[in-house]
Amino acid sequence: MSVHALPDPLQVHMITPTTFNEARRLADRLKAGHPVFVDLRAADSALVERLLDFAEGLSAALQGSVTRVSDTVVLVAPDNVTVSGAADGAEEVRRAEEEMARVRPLRRLGLA
Repeated sequence: MSVHALPDPLQVHMITPTTFNEARRLADRLKAGHPVFVDLRAADSALVERLLDFAEGLSAALQGSVTRVSDTVVLVAPDNVTVSGAADGAEEVRRAEEEMARVRPLRRLGLA
């Protein structure tokens, strides 16, 4: 009879950034192989844009994914995590990019 060890439990982290300096915590946890929920409710619109750009670039570099969970929460997952309901996160990233492209001109005019 063979005995198989159970896999280590997956650690999932959540951050609620109020400054861009907190992006480092996101990067450190993602590089360690841990998925991170990013709650953007406390961030202003400029910070949200910077954090989303950073998360998308970071996840692309690490072959991870960015999935929108709600209007204010995204899940940034490393390549060892599959998000149910998303083939590879590409659809969520595409929608987020379309939304940012729609909102950016409005923000520049102070309308969003």
